[in-house]
Amino acid sequence: MELAPGIFIKKDQWLKIASSKTMTVSRLTRNLAVSLWGSETLKGRCVTGTACRRFKKNGIEAKRALTPIKVDAVQNGLRFWLSEHQKKEEQEVLKLASTSTVMKMLSDKIMDLSKQQKNNL
Repeated sequence: MELAPGIFIKKDQWLKIASSKTMTVSRLTRNLAVSLWGSETLKGRCVTGTACRRFKKNGIEAKRALTPIKVDAVQNGLRFWLSEHQKKEEQEVLKLASTSTVMKMLSDKIMDLSKQQKNNL
């Protein structure tokens, strides 16, 4: 299944992610992100690619930004799921799958992965 130009996900992987009865918008977005980047890669990335203002004084460099085409792929997958599996109206799909909403959910996933890493140390 093609989510964006050149970005594919296996059909069985998509069905595993999308067909869960307890799937939510946030959970689908997070699962797609992990399937496209992987947990380890996400830990070393940030949404915007800019250094956190809190750490600029310490000279900490910014993490690499998420690949824009893969962010689009997550957004397209979410739109498809909302319209095909959830049978949402177009206006609601555009609202739930807006760029700012997807970026916020991706940021939350990265933050969760970073917290897990710190807790495991």
